[in-house]
Amino acid sequence: MAESERYAASVAADEVKAEAWGELMGVFAANASPAQTVRGAFARTWGEVDPADSVWMHHMITARDPAAVVAAIDRWMASSTGKQAPGQMHLSRVVAGGVGSPSHIVSIGYASMAELERWQDGLVGNEDYAAFIDAAGAASEYHGVNMALRLKTWGNAPMAVGAAR
Repeated sequence: MAESERYAASVAADEVKAEAWGELMGVFAANASPAQTVRGAFARTWGEVDPADSVWMHHMITARDPAAVVAAIDRWMASSTGKQAPGQMHLSRVVAGGVGSPSHIVSIGYASMAELERWQDGLVGNEDYAAFIDAAGAASEYHGVNMALRLKTWGNAPMAVGAAR
């Protein structure tokens, strides 16, 4: 979070960066409408962090018992099915925004849509997954999910940098 604030301050203090940022935001405003804004801070990571993951599912939850949510994810990732999970999973505390005013976001990254679909199709009727959903559901309120497809990045891969801390 502090790194993000330092960067924002550096942009504001540098006339060339500030002008370029303003131009970029102008292009966004002319061509897109924001669907949501959320800012989180990593709390925990599971799986192998891979900056190449480009398909992300962000599940918004309000944790009634954050420790129980972490325990449910730990049990899931230690299960025979969870050990086979592709990609990476991150639990973030919500600092601002989000769908349904969540307290946390569970973000799951995949290498491709094909990987995500194969994995999710394999979870239908899976006992390990059902136990995870039951435990997570008992400890949290589910608000919904959004999917993000990363098309291009410039500079550092933020997920890898943030998750490595």
